[in-house]
Amino acid sequence: MTRLVLNVAAFLMFIALVILAQAPDGAAPAFKGPDAVAANLVNIACASCHSLDRVKNKVADKDG
Repeated sequence: MTRLVLNVAAFLMFIALVILAQAPDGAAPAFKGPDAVAANLVNIACASCHSLDRVKNKVADKDG
């Protein structure tokens, strides 16, 4: 009986982890291709606070 309870508990924990690991509905889709790293970085670091127009209009070299 104890083993059955432990198996059920482990199964429920697994299901909970799978559900929590899924991306939320409003999450931006991950980009693929050669610019994927840069696009994901902009979406995570910049677009979370700024509009994409502001990000696109920013002109600077890598030191800026």
